[in-house]
This record gives sequence, structure tokens and C-alpha cells, in this order.
Amino acid sequence: SESSLRRASRTLGTLGPTAWNTLRNSRVLLIGCGRTGSALAHQLAALQVSSLVLIDEDQLELENLNAMVGVKEVDVDRSKVRAVQQGIRDFNSECTVTAFKESAKSPHVEKLAEGVDLIVTCVDSDSPRLCAALLARRFLKVHLDIGTGIQRLDKDTIQMAGDIRLMLPGSGCLLCVGGLPKEQDAW
Repeated sequence: SESSLRRASRTLGTLGPTAWNTLRNSRVLLIGCGRTGSALAHQLAALQVSSLVLIDEDQLELENLNAMVGVKEVDVDRSKVRAVQQGIRDFNSECTVTAFKESAKSPHVEKLAEGVDLIVTCVDSDSPRLCAALLARRFLKVHLDIGTGIQRLDKDTIQMAGDIRLMLPGSGCLLCVGGLPKEQDAW
């Protein structure tokens, strides 16, 4: 539609039509809808990705409100994925968003992973990260893993840290590059 093109005009102008159409036609599986996942989901909707599949088994709690993008007080006690899904629908009604309140270990997630172009993890534990890595390797999908956290450097010093890893099909997975510090716990 004309409004879609106008809305995307800056992104289209920056990326060019070929890259923008590739982005627009992408199907993304996003595992983890907390602070980083909700922000990324909204940014993907702003970039007009056509399809987002959201996976997270957690409930939205009061303390999540100031950390997550697009959620409201009325969303407290709802599932995170439903709250983020509604926020995206309110923001960009043309983005198809499906939400599943379940674990990354679910057999259903395996079926979903087969039909997407990109698997993204924004999780705070290694078990769902490992599941996503194995699915990306199995189905030859691009896997983007984004992690943030607070690190204690010594007894008086803490810092916020981030880690972003892009794994391309055929280049290995997070296990191959030593990306799981507590691999045994993840299994």
C-alpha cells in the first residue's frame, strides 16, 4: 500500500529496493520477549518484517514494565508474548505476529523453526539458546544470539555487558565456537 511505502521510505532509501524487499519478506522466529526481545521485536516490526513468531513461556510481571518495549500496566499477569504481540499490532498492523507461550524445547518450536528465515535468541539462560542453536544447525538457518547482563568485576564494581553473535548456516553453531559457558547445565 502507499502508506506502507511512505512509512518505509527512510529504510527503503537507506537499504535500496533489493535489500528492503528481502528484509520485508523475512520470517523471523524470536525466542525470548523480555527487555532485549521486546525491543528487537518492535524494531523488526518498524523495519516492516512481514512475519514474526514470538516464543516465551514467562508471565509479564510488574517489574518488567520499565524494562520491556510496548507493554502496559494492564498487561501485568499476561504472558509476555501476548503483551508484546498486542503492542506490535498496535504499532504496525501490517506485521503478522504469532505468539506462543511455550518453552524453546517444545516440539512445536521445532516445526516453527523449519519455516523461518532467521532464528533470534534474546534469552537469559543457555538452555533455550542451545535449543535454538541446534535448530538453526539442523535446518540451516541463520541464528542471531543477543545476550545482555550485569557482570561483577570485583566486590565494588559492576558493569552492563552485551554479546551479539551471528551464526551463518555452514559456519558452525554456538557449540562449535564455545558460546555456552555452562554447556552441561544447558543440556
